[in-house]
Amino acid sequence: MKEWSADLRKTQDAQPAEIGERQRVEEALRASEQRLQDILDNSTAVVSVKDLDLRYIFANREYDCSLDIFGSSEDSRIGDILQAAAV
Repeated sequence: MKEWSADLRKTQDAQPAEIGERQRVEEALRASEQRLQDILDNSTAVVSVKDLDLRYIFANREYDCSLDIFGSSEDSRIGDILQAAAV
């Protein structure tokens, strides 16, 4: 019983440090994602990302602008499935 109590105490003592580390990692990830978003949004390249089901999950501003030229609405972009172009 004493061993179990000692192990429990060690685990409880480590929790605040683990929570703090997780918060630091999450903040670093958010900052990294924002940097990437800023880079892509300020690029003149047209960038879009699709998942394995060919649904758009990301498109930068230049991509949005290129679709605006062809009359596509924002509502029909993210989440839509890539349709094969008719030849």
